[in-house]
Amino acid sequence: MGRWFRGCAVAVAFFVTGCTSAPPAVDVPPSFNLSGNWQLVPGQSDVPPTLLQLRARGGFLHLVTSDFCTLEARSLRIEQDAQSMGIACDEGTWRDVSWGERRRGLWEVQAGWLEDALVILSEAQDARASESFRLEGDRLLTIVIELEAGGERIAITRTFTRV
Repeated sequence: MGRWFRGCAVAVAFFVTGCTSAPPAVDVPPSFNLSGNWQLVPGQSDVPPTLLQLRARGGFLHLVTSDFCTLEARSLRIEQDAQSMGIACDEGTWRDVSWGERRRGLWEVQAGWLEDALVILSEAQDARASESFRLEGDRLLTIVIELEAGGERIAITRTFTRV
């Protein structure tokens, strides 16, 4: 596991659980089922920067945002089982996430649970991402996405309701 993963796992663990250094667990908690259709709650969600806004900043943050479809999604269809989940964003982009560590394109990805949140940590050369999926009851899903690339950083919160 890379140095960033260890540091980010600790940082995310601190944010999510208060203070722990344990790596994300790969066993799906029985009460954590994201399967189903989800619709964005605009009033509870940040508006992500547009591609033009990101390009205007300079740097290359705009190049990595396309790998994280939940940044701009207005709807999600999620299929989850004991080993992985698939996310369809706006009935277009499909993303597979396997629990544990794996490579996805340029990214080294680690996915698992810290307390009551699914955490996906991704690292590529000069780029890092953290995604935290938290269920509130059975009907509300909050996703916090943090991206860092080339010295630039964005943090976006998106909230969805199960439909």
